[in-house]
Amino acid sequence: MLYDAYEFQRSMMSGASKLASFGAEMLNNPANPFSYLGGGAVIGSALEVFAHANATRGKPAFGLDRTVIDGREVAVREEIVLRKDFGQLKRFVREGVEGGPRLLIVAPMSGHYATLLRGTVERMLPFADVYITDWRDARSVPLSAGRFDLDDYVDYLIAFLEQIGANEGQGGTHMLAVCQPSVPCYAAAALMSADKNPCRPKTLTMMGGP
Repeated sequence: MLYDAYEFQRSMMSGASKLASFGAEMLNNPANPFSYLGGGAVIGSALEVFAHANATRGKPAFGLDRTVIDGREVAVREEIVLRKDFGQLKRFVREGVEGGPRLLIVAPMSGHYATLLRGTVERMLPFADVYITDWRDARSVPLSAGRFDLDDYVDYLIAFLEQIGANEGQGGTHMLAVCQPSVPCYAAAALMSADKNPCRPKTLTMMGGP
């Protein structure tokens, strides 16, 4: 019911955003005599702010195609390592660079995209083999995929860590949780440690988590 209410609100605001954008263009148009009235510019600016705040935006790209390692420019490409219903594991492959510490950045699954952490990925690329959780928008996941709760969240993280370990032939990945995923990351690390899973994280860093 909560998601239905959110989708209804989003649909209503989408139409209002388009109307506000049209009104802002009209009031800010130099050919419109009303734009020169005292309140015209103020109303036009207010409508423009409203339109931008409620506009529907797509998923931005990371746009990280190169980095600098030891003073040498290195090409970078994105690679999907593992696909699952609610998210995928993405790797930033540094062309011609082998080895180095492996780092899994766990992005929040809270209504925005993993590209919010673009700057974090960019800063880590010169020093680590970087992976990131790329969660899907829940609206794009079919109902046939079932539900996604905390247990599923933890299971996904364990699967991602095991996939990284499987790719490299050995376990042990550094894990960086940013804000919301701190709790499921802590749970995944604890469960894998209790099971003596060879792919359990070497370290766990929780930034801004509870």
